[in-house]
Amino acid sequence: MKVNVSYHAAQDRIFFQSTARRRVIHKGRRLGLTRGAAQAFIEWMLEDPGHYMWGDTINSNIDRYVQRYFLPVLKQLPTHLYNWSKQAKELRVNQSTMDFRSADCPENWEGFGYKAIFLNEAGVILKNEYLWDNAVQPMLLDYPDSICIIGGTPKGKNKFWELAQLGYSAQYKDWESMCFSTYDNPFLSRPEIDRLAEEIPEDVRRQEIFGEFLDTSEHQYIPYDVARDAQLRELPDGEWAWSRPVLGVDVARYGDDSTVICMRQGRKMHWQRVYSQLSTTEVASMVAAECRKQRIAAVFVDEVGVGAGVVDRLKQLGFNNIYGVNVGEKAGEDRKYYNKRAEVWGEMREWLTTADIPDDRGLLNDLCAPYYSYDNKERIKLEKKEDMKKRGATSPDRGDALALTFTMPVYDPVPAKDLCPPAEAYY
Repeated sequence: MKVNVSYHAAQDRIFFQSTARRRVIHKGRRLGLTRGAAQAFIEWMLEDPGHYMWGDTINSNIDRYVQRYFLPVLKQLPTHLYNWSKQAKELRVNQSTMDFRSADCPENWEGFGYKAIFLNEAGVILKNEYLWDNAVQPMLLDYPDSICIIGGTPKGKNKFWELAQLGYSAQYKDWESMCFSTYDNPFLSRPEIDRLAEEIPEDVRRQEIFGEFLDTSEHQYIPYDVARDAQLRELPDGEWAWSRPVLGVDVARYGDDSTVICMRQGRKMHWQRVYSQLSTTEVASMVAAECRKQRIAAVFVDEVGVGAGVVDRLKQLGFNNIYGVNVGEKAGEDRKYYNKRAEVWGEMREWLTTADIPDDRGLLNDLCAPYYSYDNKERIKLEKKEDMKKRGATSPDRGDALALTFTMPVYDPVPAKDLCPPAEAYY
């Protein structure tokens, strides 16, 4: 049985021209590695019956890839020749089976042998070295000609990087490493890739477009893939609509930085608005208007510098839901965080793993821009804005505004009608 599929040059090089039993592919985003792997494994399963495996990050990604890449190709076959069991995460093609495993359930990986294994997003899943050392390697012992393809965009120098070095060493004959950039996908617009490359920081560009292993990504407080996944995630209303909206306000005045107001409601960030050269009175008026329109439960304003004027003006107008935040003060968890700024960014980083945020390039850049380190008490310390600017990064104003919404939990114990002053107080 045959299926009608095609491959571009990089995909053909990875899956058919290479004869190495262990192939490591570090590449830029949108190369087409996942689609190419799905097509190649379908062909192999038809031609060479046996057991195959696909390793990925989380179960929801597996379901999406099967629906997007596998089933459209398999529909070329008679329906009795293939079957996808979503619950068991097992795909049957003719006389072959493919097991799908996710890194969030590593205990399910052990105990089987496979003819070929594909590890997707290796930069993420191989942060857990156990998966390679204790699970994947033993799985390849049953077949003398077994193949393992290990691919993804790098995420620092972890186990994925170590395996790539084996492929570049003449000592390991069965290993081959390959590097491809986003430009190697001929179906993508080169001008669009160029535009993206100009907009993102250099270290992100080298990693996410050119597939380089960098030490700097290990210093990013919020990894690129965490922030980008949050932008691509779409949560149903039931995941966030029950909670009260809050505002974060990062204030700047007549400088290089921007004033940013953002609104978050539970696990969803609705919007952000960026302004330049506004007075504190103008910023206060905008916040007041949003409070009245959106029935905001709480407003968190960075009061360091000119932000204190915004806080004073809003309280003068009669609002009782305004909180000035000194991000340089002691953190609530002062054994873990150096100061309040590191703490609110830490809360935001955890939140992003399940959040839904706008697909905005400026927001993405700001979230990924700050580096972090540890002080002499082993507390997390976020990079100063002055130091960021010295290395060419811009002030992460959008990220700061969103982080401010994590200053403290908002339980909204007072009726919504009592949170804002009467309408006439706005004018």
